[in-house]
Amino acid sequence: INEVTIITNKTNDTNSYSGKTKRASCAYLILCFLMTCGCSAGNSFESDSASFQPDASDKSVRLQVQGRQIVDGNGNPVNLRGIYTRAEWLSSEQEVEWFKEWGVTFVRMLLTYDKDYWNVVNNGEVDLNKRCILREENLLEMDRKCAWLEKNKIYFIIEFPWRWYGIGQEFKDVDLLSKQCARLYANLAERYKDYNYLVGYCMFSEIYVAPWYYQHYKKVCTAIVDAVRKVDPKRILSVTGVQVSGVDSFKNETHIE
Repeated sequence: INEVTIITNKTNDTNSYSGKTKRASCAYLILCFLMTCGCSAGNSFESDSASFQPDASDKSVRLQVQGRQIVDGNGNPVNLRGIYTRAEWLSSEQEVEWFKEWGVTFVRMLLTYDKDYWNVVNNGEVDLNKRCILREENLLEMDRKCAWLEKNKIYFIIEFPWRWYGIGQEFKDVDLLSKQCARLYANLAERYKDYNYLVGYCMFSEIYVAPWYYQHYKKVCTAIVDAVRKVDPKRILSVTGVQVSGVDSFKNETHIE
């Protein structure tokens, strides 16, 4: 796919992940459990987040791919120590500050989604014309989380869960779906184009694509890339593997030409 870079980590060194980051991951799992039990550590509606504006003037911290390395705007190599979260798990800016204390420099964040999509957007009726709808309520929640990460200078990537926006594994009416996905990503790109610590977007998290739909998948992803590039041409885009994005998908599956 044109202008898409897939980065894989081929190291076999199990010590490449620091103990500090491992402890951070364990601590965050405990934190998420406590929040699920009603022990949230803060208010998710900080008053200053709604009016937050990123400093778009300093692009030196923005990341880009250079060969097989990730570098900042000055060409300096950057090593990211990451953690995974979902927008609904992240309930306060205090948690982001804890990430920083733990040594976390990167957050993989799942885009806010409606778990029961068709009931929320269309009274339970499936309508292919209404796929890929991002409700304003969800976008405002994402705004808060992105603002917390940007303010604390922690890099993050926004990840899109593929089946939770009315998209089925058959990629029905692929031409229409390509337009719908392109519109969704173009809106995200416009909304967050001034964020310096946004690394980019990961398309279709943990997707399964049957071999006979590979070309449909390529068409949709190509439309997304083109749409984002028109708005935010330097942002990193990641296209996941076609078999739940695991390492085996790169070894065992036929490559999409």
